[in-house]
Amino acid sequence: KHPALRSVNLTYCNFAGGSKMMDKILAACKKCESLEIGHQDFDSENVAVVAKFLAKKHSLTSFSLVGAAVDNDNKKLLSDALMQNRTIEKLCLHSNQLQLPAVIRGTKKAIKALSRLTHLDLSFNKLSLSGAKSMAKFLAGEDSKLISLVMMKNNLTSKGANVLLSSVKKNTTLQHLDLSRNWITNKSVPAVIDLLKNNSTLVTLNLSGNKGLKTVEKRAVRRWGFVDGRYQRDESRSHPQVDGGRTKIVKDALFDTFSLESIISSNHTCAVFMTGFNHNDSYEETIRKINALDANEGRKIRLKIALARYANDDKKGVTDLLDLHIFDDLSLELMPALLEMLQEAIGFNGLGNDVVTGWMKDRDKDKTSPYARKVYAQSLSLLFDTIKSWQSLPLLFARGPGDFCFDVPAQTEAKRKKKKKPQKRRKFGDEEDGEDDAWLPK
Repeated sequence: KHPALRSVNLTYCNFAGGSKMMDKILAACKKCESLEIGHQDFDSENVAVVAKFLAKKHSLTSFSLVGAAVDNDNKKLLSDALMQNRTIEKLCLHSNQLQLPAVIRGTKKAIKALSRLTHLDLSFNKLSLSGAKSMAKFLAGEDSKLISLVMMKNNLTSKGANVLLSSVKKNTTLQHLDLSRNWITNKSVPAVIDLLKNNSTLVTLNLSGNKGLKTVEKRAVRRWGFVDGRYQRDESRSHPQVDGGRTKIVKDALFDTFSLESIISSNHTCAVFMTGFNHNDSYEETIRKINALDANEGRKIRLKIALARYANDDKKGVTDLLDLHIFDDLSLELMPALLEMLQEAIGFNGLGNDVVTGWMKDRDKDKTSPYARKVYAQSLSLLFDTIKSWQSLPLLFARGPGDFCFDVPAQTEAKRKKKKKPQKRRKFGDEEDGEDDAWLPK
């Protein structure tokens, strides 16, 4: 009955006195806003008391049942109680040995009753294919208000994930989806890519811990030998690297470097977490940090273009920056921004310091390092080739300054003015002296 007590956490607390003591504790929490309760030693009677309490009138908006096993008798009891409840918006059923959809059922009545939920955590339970279909119906509901869905370690297979992801693609409220530590494999990669290309509201997607999702499916093999009498690479015994599911998600949905247009049309809103590292040339973690930035889409695109210019494999860089006919109609005022972008690399001159690791931030300070020399040489070469091969460049400058007028600072303007040489003081009697009246004091 404490007037200021609003949140109670009793997780992993075992109570003596059985169900009667549980009933008293729940009655005391009737006016609280948040309640977390549960223990692995809770028996069936304790869980039944909790279910009956949820069906009654109370002030709870957030409820968590953690660690307590829910048997078959209490599954329906808990499901009915949640459907009768009208106040709970945040629900967590964690480690309850549930075979979903035992509680979150896919009936129209259940979907409508649970549409009030904004946060749902079903971690450490089991989600079968039928459970995934029920959850898909719940997400596809017109009245769904769900913002966060956590389904970590639910034994979710690729078939179930494909069904679930197809419904998330159409959902317009979900912002956070956690499918970590499941049984998702590369078979779900097309569904993930389709989701990221067609959904603009999802902010975070956690796919970490899914061992079936690989970064590299098959590593590159380069074999050398005598071919046509010369010792060289034997292409018949070599094969290129085959990208795994994680790399395909990044390259096809988040960081497609095929062209400028493909980068612009990539997903810039969803931060996808898979391993937390930049494996090979996928730039997985850097792209996650770029998408997670609290910045406008234009800045994210600019960072991705700068990153693509200096990809590990030069052939995978953005090549149509040198396809100069697409810039023929570019206004003169945008020329400095374009030329600056051609020279930029992530981590140099402070560009993208909030998305790179510590060693990348300081690598441009040592201009003598091989990597720094390579980047600066590439940037200058790219700038020179662009200006030299731009056939319409004179016409661009001939168009004049355009509609914009830039004010030159007074200090800069003063430097541009030629300094006048001081005149030599003339003496009386010089041949070039003018009239004597000119020497009279004014």
